[in-house]
Amino acid sequence: MGSPADRKADVRNKMFLPLEMQNTLSSSLIRQDSKMTPLLQNSIIELDFESPALKARVLTSPPIVFSIFMILIILLSGLVKDKKINLGIDVFVFSVFSLLAVFMIFFNFYSLCFSVC
Repeated sequence: MGSPADRKADVRNKMFLPLEMQNTLSSSLIRQDSKMTPLLQNSIIELDFESPALKARVLTSPPIVFSIFMILIILLSGLVKDKKINLGIDVFVFSVFSLLAVFMIFFNFYSLCFSVC
């Protein structure tokens, strides 16, 4: 298995340990009565199921939704000539995206602490 087997697995890598061991042991050969045989010959699959069918949701995908949202903001900012309304649109857009950025940073640190702590 080598040196990768010696390092400590984090939470994400622990999910893949059985597959990694099966692949490594299946490719390993041992000498038995002067012939080479695979170390793991008959692997048994305990649980096998079909992956669920995913529906293609093109119009509700995040890139499409945010693109439409941004186009609407740009059109609204261009069509409205009042400076107070444009200032309100700017404050709203920057507030929403700043709040999303704070959430992303918080959940990034939370997930890192949760996996390590």
